Amino acid sequence: MALSLTACGDDEDASPRDSTPPEDTVNTSTTPPPDPTEPTEPTSVATSSPATGDDALSAAIDDAAERADVAGGEVVVVTDERVTWRDGSLGCPKQGELYTQALVPGRRVILRAGGSELAYHAGRSGQLTFCARPADDATAPGGGDT
Repeated sequence: MALSLTACGDDEDASPRDSTPPEDTVNTSTTPPPDPTEPTEPTSVATSSPATGDDALSAAIDDAAERADVAGGEVVVVTDERVTWRDGSLGCPKQGELYTQALVPGRRVILRAGGSELAYHAGRSGQLTFCARPADDATAPGGGDT
């Protein structure tokens, strides 16, 4: 019994390939790329339209508009930042409630509607919840208290 093996392609394909990208695609920047594990500074923006695909922010804007009895386009995002909540209350403790005593990564959004500022807080789930009496108990990503 005879067995014959053949390969497809040119003889050039059989040589080892150089893994170095062509010179015109090499990154010659002296600035290192950002470290995705490093927190970024909180952002404050003044806009009335949420980022595309941010359903949580869209829902918060709709809620703020309803609470202030204004059109959704009149709601302005004052602050939208990542924070670390000091406990499970997510910066919105209710009297008589018990909360986990652990740091919780989350988000704080402040919206301006009808002349008032409304606070919305989220934990790991990302769902923003209205907070009538926000406590100042979060740490911003930069490490300082806010």
